[in-house]
This record gives sequence, structure tokens and C-alpha cells, in this order.
Amino acid sequence: MHAFADFASKWSHPAYAPEPVLAADLMRAEEQLAGRLPADYRDAIVSIGLPRPTGALLHSVCEEQADFADVADFLSADEMISSTQAWREMGLREDMIAFASDCMGNLFAFVGAPPNPSSAVWFFDHETGETTLVAPSFRDWIQRYLDLRFIPLDD
Repeated sequence: MHAFADFASKWSHPAYAPEPVLAADLMRAEEQLAGRLPADYRDAIVSIGLPRPTGALLHSVCEEQADFADVADFLSADEMISSTQAWREMGLREDMIAFASDCMGNLFAFVGAPPNPSSAVWFFDHETGETTLVAPSFRDWIQRYLDLRFIPLDD
């Protein structure tokens, strides 16, 4: 997915390449979480890796007063398993699989219902327990960050 590569380029530090992801690790996560990840997400992170957004993304979201949360971390397969399992015990829907978090520890998740998981992105607010649809697809979700103006952190 070209947009995901653009996201990694725009919001990650050039000295820190995205963390590689193996398809086998994602399959293990899907098995343990009894769900499936959307194909466009799987393809993107296997081909690009997991970007590690810098503080510039949060800064830009705040400065632009965007009506969406930042992305602080994309979860590895092991983090996906542990976060999803832990938050399911505290209110995350059983059919959801967490794949990223914001700076406050809230989660971004997919509905992983087999055989055709949706690539719609949901936001789980851990303080309220509410789950809200934030984008109709993974591609649309990534695009909002690409459309966001990059505002460098003050030195």
C-alpha cells in the first residue's frame, strides 16, 4: 500500500526504519485472537513494516486542532495479542483486534470476524469504554494523517 509507505516516510524519523513484520507472526496473532486482520493492513505492514511515528505527529494533530487522535504506536504481533486480550477483559469488544494506540493508550482496532474482516478502523477509548467508528477503511484512516500538515516540533 503506497499510502502506508508515505505515512512511514512522513511521520517517522529517517534514521529509524519501520520494524519488519513476518506474515507468520500475524497468522499466529490471528489464531490466538480468533479473528482475521484485513488483507490491506496485513499486506501493508508485511511489505513496509511497522512505522514508529515521532512526536511531530502528535504535535501536528494538536496544532491543527484535528478532530482525530494521533497514532503513537503500531503494535507488533505480540503486542497485538497482549493488548487485545487485556483490553477485552476491560471492555474492548470480543470481535475486535487492536493494531495501534494513541498517546493516551487508547486503541485503534479492526473487527476481525472471519472469513471477511472489515478494514474499517474503530477507536476504543479506554477511559469511557466507548468504541467509535473513525474511518470506513484502513486506507482512509491512513489518508487522514497524510492530509495533515506536518508541523515540526520546536527546537
